[in-house]
Amino acid sequence: MTDERPPRRPPATPPLAGRTPEQRLLAGLVENLRAGRPALAEIRGLPGTGRSALLEWAAHHARAAGVHVESAQASWEETGQRYGVVAQLRAAFAPPAAADPARPPAPATADRTADLCRAARTAARAHPLLIVVDDVQWTDPCSLRWLRAQARRLAGVPLMLLTARAGTGPTPSRSASNPAPWTTNGPSPTTPSPSAP
Repeated sequence: MTDERPPRRPPATPPLAGRTPEQRLLAGLVENLRAGRPALAEIRGLPGTGRSALLEWAAHHARAAGVHVESAQASWEETGQRYGVVAQLRAAFAPPAAADPARPPAPATADRTADLCRAARTAARAHPLLIVVDDVQWTDPCSLRWLRAQARRLAGVPLMLLTARAGTGPTPSRSASNPAPWTTNGPSPTTPSPSAP
């Protein structure tokens, strides 16, 4: 006897109450990512307004669409841990199985930004990749340097950086964490905006 049931489909991503415009924007960015176009988006809002729920919705939606998703949660307790956020993204940045014997290992204090950017771009070329970082305002300096550098290197790679930040309005300065901040004003206290972490 054979099982004639159709193949299982991933569960539909449930809607979030009052977040239809944000969900449409994020769903469009995921569809563009599947088509090979990179994206940057940041969700800003006061604590308790649903930033994390939107990130989770976007990650679930992306997985259901066949996009590889890696997530990290920044926290103020770990702001002093070098590459703490990056360490949470282990699968996307797994070191090669065999190290190059001609290349000595990097010291623990070495800047790994260029290598991490290469690893993320390589992973995204193999399969569209969504990198999600919640509470990006607490990201450690080394991971933040990598996020900024990665944001400048998205062209031509199916890679999306999606972050959430507590607070409202634009980030204080372009050099602080956003090369090109952009926000929309609307009735929603949480607004996704195409921007860099």
